Amino acid sequence: MRYVRLSQNTGVKVSAICLGTWFLPRKNERDEYGVLTVDVDETRRLLKRAHDLGINFIDTANRYHGASTPIPLTHVGYSEKLLGRLIKELGIDRDSLVIATKVGNKMAEPPQRRGAEVESTSCGR
Repeated sequence: MRYVRLSQNTGVKVSAICLGTWFLPRKNERDEYGVLTVDVDETRRLLKRAHDLGINFIDTANRYHGASTPIPLTHVGYSEKLLGRLIKELGIDRDSLVIATKVGNKMAEPPQRRGAEVESTSCGR
C-alpha cells in the first residue's frame, strides 16, 4: 500500500486509498422502518480485507447509515457504531487507523442534536 502525508502540516500518514462508509454492502432486506439493511458479515470481511491490504484511512460521518439515502433520523450514526464494533471484534488496533468523520449534520429534532451548526451572520458596514 502506498501512504501519503495527510497534509503538509502533519506527520500523519494515511493509505492512498480511503475506505468510505457512506454505502456499505447491503442486504436485499428492509428493517421495520422500510430501510435497507447493512450486510454486517460482508462489511466485516470488507474491513478485514482492507486492513490486511494496509488501508488505514476510513471515512465516516455522524449521519451515515451505510445502506440508505436519504438517511432517516431513526438510522443516523449506524455506520459509525458498526465500524467501532467491527474494529473491536476484529482486534484491529484503533491507534493504527485514521478515521475521518463529519459532525455538522442533523442527528435528531432537538437543537442540541444538530451537530456543529454555525449561524451565518453578516457584518453591517
